[in-house]
Amino acid sequence: MLVQQFVDRKSVQLSFYLRSFWQNEIPHSELRIFIWDVLEEWTQVSDTNLQMYSQKERLFWHLIYQAAYWEPFELLDQDQIQPQLESCLYFMESGTLCPLDIVGIRP
Repeated sequence: MLVQQFVDRKSVQLSFYLRSFWQNEIPHSELRIFIWDVLEEWTQVSDTNLQMYSQKERLFWHLIYQAAYWEPFELLDQDQIQPQLESCLYFMESGTLCPLDIVGIRP
């Protein structure tokens, strides 16, 4: 599987899990399980060092890191963290240029 295929498939799922968590449709533990599943599946992607980063991939890894880093109550912060992550989701989903200060790297 190519990196871009992986990111395309998992980014749709990441959007679903984050938005479902924000809407109290799934518990935080489900989001955590998804993140661990992504990391486990990432180990099956071959030749990752030979493939270039896309802006979508940078956003994807940034969002994975942020979702894993922040505590549940912080992820629900509607004044700072949630709007920042929602804007990243927008850029990732729309395919528009992302802010240059978003730096996500592969695990």
